[in-house]
Amino acid sequence: MFEKLGRLAVRRSKLVLVTFVISMLAAGGIGLSVFGNLDSGGYSDPNSESMKVWNYFKENLKTRDAGVILVVDGKANSVNNPQVVSDALTLEKEVAAIPGVKSTLSYWSSGNQPTLVSKDGNAAYLLIYTKSDDFAEVGKLGKEIQSKFDGEYKSLHVYASGNGVITSAINGRISKDLALAESISIPLTFILLIVVFGAIVASAMPLFVGLFSILGAFFLLYLLTKFTAVSVFALNLVTGIGLGLGIDYSLLMVNRFREELHHGKEVADAVITTVKTAGKTVFYSGLTVAVTLGSMVVFHTSYTGKTISDMKASFNVDIGKLSTTKDVWFRDASFVDASGTATFTEEETKEITRVLSQAGSLFQQINPLALNRISASETILMQIKTFNNSKVREGQAIKNTTAHTNELIKTIETKLNQSVLEAKLEKTKKERIAKKNEIMRFYRSNASELKKIFDLQNLLVDAKLMIVRKLESIRDVGTFIRTDNGFRITAPEGFVAVDRIKGNAMKLIDRLEFAHANFNAAKNWSK
Repeated sequence: MFEKLGRLAVRRSKLVLVTFVISMLAAGGIGLSVFGNLDSGGYSDPNSESMKVWNYFKENLKTRDAGVILVVDGKANSVNNPQVVSDALTLEKEVAAIPGVKSTLSYWSSGNQPTLVSKDGNAAYLLIYTKSDDFAEVGKLGKEIQSKFDGEYKSLHVYASGNGVITSAINGRISKDLALAESISIPLTFILLIVVFGAIVASAMPLFVGLFSILGAFFLLYLLTKFTAVSVFALNLVTGIGLGLGIDYSLLMVNRFREELHHGKEVADAVITTVKTAGKTVFYSGLTVAVTLGSMVVFHTSYTGKTISDMKASFNVDIGKLSTTKDVWFRDASFVDASGTATFTEEETKEITRVLSQAGSLFQQINPLALNRISASETILMQIKTFNNSKVREGQAIKNTTAHTNELIKTIETKLNQSVLEAKLEKTKKERIAKKNEIMRFYRSNASELKKIFDLQNLLVDAKLMIVRKLESIRDVGTFIRTDNGFRITAPEGFVAVDRIKGNAMKLIDRLEFAHANFNAAKNWSK
């Protein structure tokens, strides 16, 4: 497909160029009108108490929000001053005559409502209700009213505000800021591209593509505003991504085209190869970006909570409406607190207490000098850990601690002897023999203590597994591992026990199950 597209571009080069330029200019001409259609709202939390009250008023009492609000200041005069009253009523009459204004309400036309006047009595509200609730229309009307009446009006000073005026101000500011940003970034980028390419045409191409991509995106945004509300901040995203990706993809195309020319190909063949290779890459890369950004249309993140510490984020999508199927496994990322759902029976409590008491008694019998020597020697610790891990890898539990201890000592002695044999220098050999004799002297003199340590380990493991097995009965999340024969259902990796009083936490896992699976899991992942 891309090779055919490249051949078409070569065969109908002028037609393709003219069509592209005219299309982008037309799209830009229409798309630039999107600035007045964008939604500058969205700052209110729909779950807040104030919004719930407002929605109730709007739905049940048919209350409407004023699109534009004028604060009419009588300066040093009271709002009941005859001159102020006359000028204010004239102002309200002129405002009501503007197309798009549905009705007005002020302190003077409402029978001197006290809620519409300031505390000092020198200023009052003039509320303007619009025929349309569309943000774009309200914004245009706000801009018109502000331009006509904001400032001095006869004996009054008028301040324009409200949703319409704010919407117009935000849209205008963003338009000016974007123009300023592009007026700075585009020339600097052009200079940088000239340094990179060393040619005007090659340097200008990425910029033109970036600018045209922005114009095309404006047109698409304009079409979207006809069907749904689009945030005004979409402009910042469009210009940033449009210019960035446009230049990035163009650099890829231009570089590949120049490489083909350097390899001796004609211009036509270079274009075809560029579209076939780099063009294909750009297409799928752009498609990936589009799909990724498109996910934001489906998943809207909503935030709840009155304070920062209570704030929670969640996708505004109810997955409960999704139907399950045996062919697809899915799980949401929400955390489920299962506290209190799995408790020991009286018999189980007695059993775990017995095991822990036996472990405590055995711990008191172990020679503290042996424990201190093991904990202080990284070499001995690593030897014992490595040997135990070898048993875990084989899926073997420590059943006979005497045999386990003897095998440990024999294995370590074999490895130390091998280390002595591998020594090439006599000095090194003597050093390793001395080290071997020292280590083996410790193991042989403390074999009984090592057996007690392994007995203690077994008791603690038994107590831990009693807790793990009880927690596994909850089965809140199904888990599985990949094997050479496919996927196999397995127990959860582990659980976290939290001390709610002191804030400490401990992870509980069935190490023989989890570590054995981790050691022996299939490693030939698909590329």
